Amino acid sequence: AGVSGQTKPAAPKPGGVDNVSGHTKQPRPGAVTQPPTVATNQAGNPVTVATDQAGNPVTVATDQAGNPVTVATDQAGNPVTVATDQAGNPVTVATDQAGNPITMVTDKAGNPVTIAIDKSGNPVTVATNQAGNPATVATDQAGNLITMVTGQAGNPVTVAADQADNPVTVVTSQAGNPVTVATDQAGNPVTVVTSQAGNPVTVVTNQAGNPVTVATNQAGNPVSSAPVTTGASGGKINYNNAFHI
Repeated sequence: AGVSGQTKPAAPKPGGVDNVSGHTKQPRPGAVTQPPTVATNQAGNPVTVATDQAGNPVTVATDQAGNPVTVATDQAGNPVTVATDQAGNPVTVATDQAGNPITMVTDKAGNPVTIAIDKSGNPVTVATNQAGNPATVATDQAGNLITMVTGQAGNPVTVAADQADNPVTVVTSQAGNPVTVATDQAGNPVTVVTSQAGNPVTVVTNQAGNPVTVATNQAGNPVSSAPVTTGASGGKINYNNAFHI
């Protein structure tokens, strides 16, 4: 029987504990939720760690500019970083067997571009041109830009800048002789070829666009010049006689 001034407490519900004065309700069995794992790096940016299809660890973070950065491990165990540049193009940074950083970027045309650092610390860029031929861009010890391209015939082609910043192209001919193409002070193309005898041959285009060939003998003296001019009657005058300086 009830006592005046007192209330009988209600019976607890099965499977749980109701709130009682001075107590906290406990969670029911089977209703436990695992919270997600979120970590922060030294800069306080959120970092998520996952694994790819091969089971390699993949880390996704946000850089200072807020761009997503993905760090993964390749098959060789080398760290690989994938990010996006200001234009939104994917940028991949990896290390080669020597531990040098390698950066792979996709240009506007979608061609892969690779930037690496050589043993001297100079940047080296490897790209594929529109014809699909590999092109390498590097800088020499003087900091001049050097471009090496493989032509349609598979012959190596090197483009560099001389001390006067004039473009210089070095090509290996089918016979394996080195061929150098440069421009003179007037901007006319100058071609230097090594003949079969090993003597240097210089081919110059004059202001009229006519080719002028100058060769040197073993002593280095010019031995022949073949300019083509027009006489008063309109006929061509050829100078075939050898001359010496």
